[in-house]
Amino acid sequence: MIWDSPPMCFYIDAVDEEFAHAPMHWHRCQKGLFYQTMRLLRDSKLGERLHIFICIRDIVYSSVLRSEHGTRYVKEPHIRILNWSKGAISYFLHEKLKRLDNKFFVGYIRDVKDVTSWLGIRELHNDVRDIDEPIEQYLLRHTRLLPRDIIILGNSLCAEIVKLKTFDEERTIEDMIRDTVSEMAIFLETSEAVPQIDLIILLYTKAHDSKSILIVSSRHFIGK
Repeated sequence: MIWDSPPMCFYIDAVDEEFAHAPMHWHRCQKGLFYQTMRLLRDSKLGERLHIFICIRDIVYSSVLRSEHGTRYVKEPHIRILNWSKGAISYFLHEKLKRLDNKFFVGYIRDVKDVTSWLGIRELHNDVRDIDEPIEQYLLRHTRLLPRDIIILGNSLCAEIVKLKTFDEERTIEDMIRDTVSEMAIFLETSEAVPQIDLIILLYTKAHDSKSILIVSSRHFIGK
């Protein structure tokens, strides 16, 4: 039947939402999911018609590498790790701002929506260093350079912007940014340390130029 059907694609994500409640059992489930996906990758019949995306935690992948046959997955060409660098997270932030509603912008929107038009300032004075710091640099250095941190900080800043516009609070935009970023930094410092790298494994059909497995962080501003 699979030969008479068009290529099928399955996305298996959010498999770790209940991980904290039963870590040992979820660890085994995700590990089994990884092995089965790798078997399907090598399947001469299904490999031509089936696309599978799966997401597993980094500790599961580490467990695979420590197993008896773990060396076969070292530098496996189908597995690639996408690390979130400053450049990548800056791009992520700007892409989110492009999709942000105009009501959340304090400054004048010119050709593009950027951090300056969003918050209405280009620099923020750093009292400790006694310098004027670029606003984007100020925001990013108070995160772990992860998409989830950007979303939390972005949502918090947008909520405060609405308050400033609605209630005409006496707080300046600079004070609002400092207070919000400070709360964010405290939250990140006190939050539970959870592994932040997830794995997404992509199984392509042979119709593509090459098979590939992609590993990225599963981080998802404003639900967009």
